Amino acid sequence: MRKRIEAGVDVFSPEAMLIDPDCGLRMQSRDAAFGKLKNMVAAAGMVRAGYTG
Repeated sequence: MRKRIEAGVDVFSPEAMLIDPDCGLRMQSRDAAFGKLKNMVAAAGMVRAGYTG
């Protein structure tokens, strides 16, 4: 996920980047969706940390 977010930042500015969690999660079990959201938040935090210092 981190590489995909970084690829998006290459196209859009970090300020304009929006990470949208509604991508097929409705068809997942609650536990699977929660795990994917946790990974997404962690990846976005890692990328964000690289831009904020």
